Amino acid sequence: MALLMVAATMFVGQYLVIFRYVNNQQQCLVQLQSLADDYRDKSFKLQTELANQQDAYEMLESDVRERNFELEVTLRELQDKNRELEQLNTLDALTGVRNRRYFDQRIQAEIRRGRREQTELGLIMLDIDHFKSINDKHGHLVGDQVIQHIASLCKKLLPRSTDALCRYGGEEFAIILPNTPLPGVLQVANHLREQIELSVCAAEGQDIQVTASLGVHSQQILHETQSTDLIALADKALYQAKQSGRNQVCQSNELSQILATNSSVKPLLN
Repeated sequence: MALLMVAATMFVGQYLVIFRYVNNQQQCLVQLQSLADDYRDKSFKLQTELANQQDAYEMLESDVRERNFELEVTLRELQDKNRELEQLNTLDALTGVRNRRYFDQRIQAEIRRGRREQTELGLIMLDIDHFKSINDKHGHLVGDQVIQHIASLCKKLLPRSTDALCRYGGEEFAIILPNTPLPGVLQVANHLREQIELSVCAAEGQDIQVTASLGVHSQQILHETQSTDLIALADKALYQAKQSGRNQVCQSNELSQILATNSSVKPLLN
């Protein structure tokens, strides 16, 4: 009987140990299940939040691309408008050819390029003969039409797109001929003079005969060459053409290396 009581006691003790162990394991499983459920919920919320952030990022990126495209279009339009404005600022209102502002910019640019490339730069100064008499006899409206006629004719006759015809002031025009030695400049100038003499300007119901005098100069651009040197030498040649009877082409006899100052150039005769 005592042995049975001992055995029963041992059995009950083992049962209680097993029961507590099983109970602890069940509690652990419950806790693990709760942790798993909590992790799953948090993971789902995180994935949802990430998806929402991705959607927001894609929308923002799309909006940025759209705004960048609009900005690029606006910038291109602005650049086009600036180019148009620059074109207008460098055009002579009366003749439609380039104006003195463009001439000053272009000849400086050609001087710099001539220095780099060691090329010759040609310049023609053209002045309408007896223009003051045309204005006095026929009026300024006819005078304007004569200037327009000369500008249109010269523009058509220039052989290259790189040649620049500019209204220098009043009835005087300047023609820049890049990379052109003196024989080429003389050929262009003589052709212009001949065609101007052969042409007739129809103005206010009248046929006006017009001639022009031209001074030319060309030289290889050296390091010390300035635009004022070329202009003064071509202007001196123009003065020689005027003094020699007009309606002719003269070239400067001075060496290109000699510094020419505007003070030595006499006023042109009309």
